[in-house]
Order: sequence, then structure tokens, then C-alpha cells
Amino acid sequence: MSDHDRMLGLLRDLLHQHALEVDRAIAVHGQWRSRLAEAVTSGRCEGDPAEIERDDQCELGRWLHDLPVESRADEGCLSVLEMHSWFHREAGRVVKLVQEKRLDEARAAIAPDSLFDVSSRQLVELLERWREAA
Repeated sequence: MSDHDRMLGLLRDLLHQHALEVDRAIAVHGQWRSRLAEAVTSGRCEGDPAEIERDDQCELGRWLHDLPVESRADEGCLSVLEMHSWFHREAGRVVKLVQEKRLDEARAAIAPDSLFDVSSRQLVELLERWREAA
């Protein structure tokens, strides 16, 4: 096997891993949406809003921030990083509203077309496009 063939094989393996990580991130992201909706409904939510606002603490965030510099410079990755950060800021805001018992505001904050909803949907769309580009 030539060096070129070995390099192509490694590249295919990396792209496959990338697609699996993105699929996993989309699934975990959906779980976050469900947990926040449940928190708003129940009026109870644990967790530190300031910690939730950080985009480098969840599994996707750690993976994104651990990517090689050249991968993070990719336009698709930059878009995902930006929207992921936006999603976390909005999620932290929702948690804070629930903890402060400002439930009408929390419901509005996760309603269709809210900043949380838009950032959430756009993050998934960007992840899907990024996966397809890999």
C-alpha cells in the first residue's frame, strides 16, 4: 500500500468519525431541548446558568474546542461554533428564568421563533450541513 493510499484511508476514517460525532451531537442537542421544555413545564431546573451558558462544557463543545486548529478554521466549523455558543447563552437564560420562577418569560423564551428556538434549529441545520460536507 502506498503512502497516498494510507493517507486516503486515514482521511476516510477521520471523516467517518466526524460524521459520527456530528450525529451524536444532534441527538444530545435534542435531549437538551426536551429537558429545557420539561423544566419550563415543571417549574424546576437544576444546574448553574453561568455554567450552562459556557459552550465548552458539554460533549459537543469539548469536541469542537479540541479539534485541530486547522479544522476550527473551516467555515462550517466556525458557523457551528458560533451558533453553538449562541444556543448555550439562550439555554442558560432559560434555566435562570425557570430558577427565578419567571415561568411565563421562560415559556416565551423557548416558544417557536424565540431566540432559543431559532438558535437551536439553526445549530442542527449547520451540524447537518457540516456532516454532509465531510
